[in-house]
Amino acid sequence: MAAIGSQALLLALSLLAGAAGGTGPCPDPATMTVACASSGQGDVLLTSGTDRGLLLVSDDGSCVWLSSLPGAGRNCFSDSDGNVFFKECLTDASGSRLQRVRAFERCSGAIRTLVEAPLLAGPFPAVECGSTLVSIPGSVLRIDLEGRIGRSWTLGTFSPSVCEMPGDSLALVDGSGRLLLAGADGETTVCISVIDYAATVTSSPTRDGELLVRGVDGTFLVCSASSVVLPGPTVGMHPSWTPDGRVIFTTKGEVSLISPRAGRTDVLIESRSGPVRPIVLEGSGSLLYTESATGELVGGPAHLDAFRSAMSDAEWLHSTSGDLTTDGPAEDPEAEIDVPWMHQRWDTPDWFDGSWSCGPSSCIMALQYYDRLTADSIWCSSPSPGHWSRWGEYVPVLFTFLGYTYDIWGISPGSVWVQGAHGFICRDLGGAYWNYMVQFMEQCGLYSAWAGTAWSTLTSELDNGWPVVCSSTIYYAGGEYGHIILFCGYYDDRTVVVNDPYGDANDPGWGHSWQYPNGKACLYDWPGYNNGHLEIGSVNMLFFARH
Repeated sequence: MAAIGSQALLLALSLLAGAAGGTGPCPDPATMTVACASSGQGDVLLTSGTDRGLLLVSDDGSCVWLSSLPGAGRNCFSDSDGNVFFKECLTDASGSRLQRVRAFERCSGAIRTLVEAPLLAGPFPAVECGSTLVSIPGSVLRIDLEGRIGRSWTLGTFSPSVCEMPGDSLALVDGSGRLLLAGADGETTVCISVIDYAATVTSSPTRDGELLVRGVDGTFLVCSASSVVLPGPTVGMHPSWTPDGRVIFTTKGEVSLISPRAGRTDVLIESRSGPVRPIVLEGSGSLLYTESATGELVGGPAHLDAFRSAMSDAEWLHSTSGDLTTDGPAEDPEAEIDVPWMHQRWDTPDWFDGSWSCGPSSCIMALQYYDRLTADSIWCSSPSPGHWSRWGEYVPVLFTFLGYTYDIWGISPGSVWVQGAHGFICRDLGGAYWNYMVQFMEQCGLYSAWAGTAWSTLTSELDNGWPVVCSSTIYYAGGEYGHIILFCGYYDDRTVVVNDPYGDANDPGWGHSWQYPNGKACLYDWPGYNNGHLEIGSVNMLFFARH
């Protein structure tokens, strides 16, 4: 899983029948630089590549670190008065999970905690300036800068994503990924079935009743309560509204702008390295985005030079506040199984670059949960001083098992053609073909098939003690990377336990030797949720791996 140029193109390929998988991050990705939001005041909010911490760059060039904690950069927004709302995810001194919504009041410079709870979602923009929406189990609250509740909707669900609609109503996503409408009385109805499993929903800034719905599978569309406005779904990462009610998104290394009712898409820029999280700044209309290869912020007003000069100060990413820690969920997971882990680069032979081998590596991890392949240890010299790897040679080297000989050639980095699991699964794509992953696991004695993208499917498999292989898109350090991972557990708050063959993407230096070994039982967030971990950008397909 390493960059081969057009990462987003491989994501699009992964959504087609038969081909999926990815090739992964740049060799030396930046650790911060992602643009999150802007306000009518000319301010810009910036965060790290994993949404940890939050920086406010004002139109006078001054910079204020609003938070150094996980989750602060994912749901942040600023209203028309320049007040900033953001979330922080942490654990308290007793080890209990704590999540809170905080606000930076522009006129006083004060930062206040508005609400805290073991589990909450938000903040989300409210119709009233100086207020925010916060979702807690069973309710949605509208809270002002003083922490006062101005309005509440009593619901029968926890909603990871909420937005206000005309008539004091709400549009929301429930725990099953359904798009719902809630009236002023809190009664919910299922909205038009627009996407199989929704991750987030946001309302148009023009207040015309249009909704932007992002799917769990990396697609999006625009709809109203009763009809689809923008035919779709459309493949695209980081879709968001522009101030004039259009949608901006990235795909195939391009930044595109779509006018939903006109049905016209304009390509604004093309970039081989992949621009990410593009926004159109209110007022100036200028485009601001991050180049994934360099981590550099491109475009925007001149006062962003202050941020560029401050980029060398990254200590805030690793600091904590007082007696608060950020060690992840304190509770036991709902289900977790112990799946052997291998690194696709450092557990494969020295002569082979496994940067594109996330698919074969994830499939072999699933097989070895059931002890299918005989250990065939090899010595791997990286990272120093070296170590023994039990299954790494199965990735690029010809072998025979259960009557099948894996002698098909597949391309790997540097135009090196190899056999083994990589050759069989990746072939001419470099990244993994879905059908060949399934066939490989079946030939090695498992039951495997495409399993869709439902959260309920994942939990059912893990509850039965079966790991689940996943074709995903990972947002990391400003980039978007197609990646195959393995799910081995989950929490009720939608934190997932992942064996990542490239290492833990919550850490700087993802996939690099100085972070080895750290890819076993990583904690990531399911698409649309914010528990302070790296959010899986999209779950393109799950795959059964039963014995």
